[in-house]
Order: sequence, then structure tokens, then C-alpha cells
Amino acid sequence: MLKKNAKSRSEYVARMNRVIAFIDKHLNEDLNLDTLADLALYSVRYKSISMKIA
Repeated sequence: MLKKNAKSRSEYVARMNRVIAFIDKHLNEDLNLDTLADLALYSVRYKSISMKIA
């Protein structure tokens, strides 16, 4: 069980790092939620909710 949680967490961290790197690289451009969700491999709805929480 612990290994599954660690794997899930590391996958989540990797996804979020991809999104952060993309945002950092494209700060001077219009960013849209669809692109960020695709990078994170999440649906737009999930990404929208998680962005509001953060």
C-alpha cells in the first residue's frame, strides 16, 4: 500500500513539475487551461478545481 501511495505521489509531482516548467517557459504568452490539463494528464475540470484550491 505504501509503495502505491509513493508511486502515485511521485507521478503527481512529475505532472505538476511539467506544468510549472511549461508555465515558466511561456510566461509571456496566453496560457489556457486545456493545455495545462493536457500536460498534467488531467481533465480540464479536475485542473480547474485543483487550481482554485492552490
